[in-house]
Amino acid sequence: MSYLSTKSSELLKHKLAELRARGINPATSSKLKEQFSVEFAYNLLAIQGSKLSLTEAYKIATGISIYAPVEEVQGFINLRLALDLIISSALKDQILEQHLVDEVAKLIGLGDCKLGKTLAWLRMNDRLEHPIDLAVDFILEAECEAAKSEYLVLLLINHIFMRARLPLTIILYNDRKRYARLLAEAKSGQRQALAEFVNQAMLRSLETELEATDADDCQRQHLSLQELSQGSEYSEAYLRKLALSGKLEAYKIGRNWMSTREALANYTAGKRKMSLRGAQRRSNP
Repeated sequence: MSYLSTKSSELLKHKLAELRARGINPATSSKLKEQFSVEFAYNLLAIQGSKLSLTEAYKIATGISIYAPVEEVQGFINLRLALDLIISSALKDQILEQHLVDEVAKLIGLGDCKLGKTLAWLRMNDRLEHPIDLAVDFILEAECEAAKSEYLVLLLINHIFMRARLPLTIILYNDRKRYARLLAEAKSGQRQALAEFVNQAMLRSLETELEATDADDCQRQHLSLQELSQGSEYSEAYLRKLALSGKLEAYKIGRNWMSTREALANYTAGKRKMSLRGAQRRSNP
């Protein structure tokens, strides 16, 4: 019997089918991989007491120096490395083994965290249960076996999800108290609420993927130059001039020129780069 309600299970199936119909595999989509990785690491560290802000986390991820304790910066970097190991293993369809647990635990500063019994249980139940149910049972098995596994399991359950070609699932810092309460209930035998909570986190990732796809579709929608000029800094006449000169990617249907918001964004970005280079040359004669 599944811990998830029929309604929740069907909603998850519907969102997954919607994404896959658009040709997107939520486990391997590169567009949001960096965003999910940064936000996962930020939230997990915040749950553990880190004072890094999300803005600072993004700066570290892009190589920008920030004023923060060295151990917090290194902790963020190491957590993302640990997540990369988990994702790489899962996408190769490898079963979770103790050597990977050891590498991940070492990176996040836990030292030894032996999960022999839990991993043996996982091998017996892998692919037999719904991934959400499997993750909930895995959390409880791991916490029963190893006291240090409290935060480690929030990393390791994503190995289960990614192997099932589901998205990276993030437990938000703002939901930490609710997660702790539902985890305590699950330990006493009431696992349904924790499963629904994890499912909601996964649905949030799927919704983010769908919104990003909708934004891409909007950017790629073909519009007349009159429609494209609306809400932009350029007039229809100026856009036509750009199309005629080849500076704006566009094509003609009859007498009408057609283009996309993506093409206009590319032109604007190129124009800004040229302006920046000109300003740099003037300031450095």
